[in-house]
Amino acid sequence: MNVVCLTGNVVREPEFRELSTAVAEFTLACAHPFSKEKTSFIKVVAWAKAAEIVRDYVIKGQRVGVTGYIVTGDYESEGKKIFTTKVNADKIEFLSKKPDESNKKEANINDDIAF
Repeated sequence: MNVVCLTGNVVREPEFRELSTAVAEFTLACAHPFSKEKTSFIKVVAWAKAAEIVRDYVIKGQRVGVTGYIVTGDYESEGKKIFTTKVNADKIEFLSKKPDESNKKEANINDDIAF
């Protein structure tokens, strides 16, 4: 089973683009559970309606929870093979609010993005 649950802070503003469907990418800084000195930076990808929600609601510094699955890949750059690991988001939960919002929002792409 390939299931990932992450909680962390968004490192920079999400990148949004329209391909054949909408895509949003952002990086989460996630603390290690047993070491305060270690942080992992995890790339997260949201698709379609979830990508639009990320575009409209996610900002740098915001704390979010992500549930999804790991996707690995590779490509060549300057003759070297580069390996990639990302998390495709199935569910994004907003754990901190934007400055002008007062309630927690949840986006679940399996339930037509519920707020």
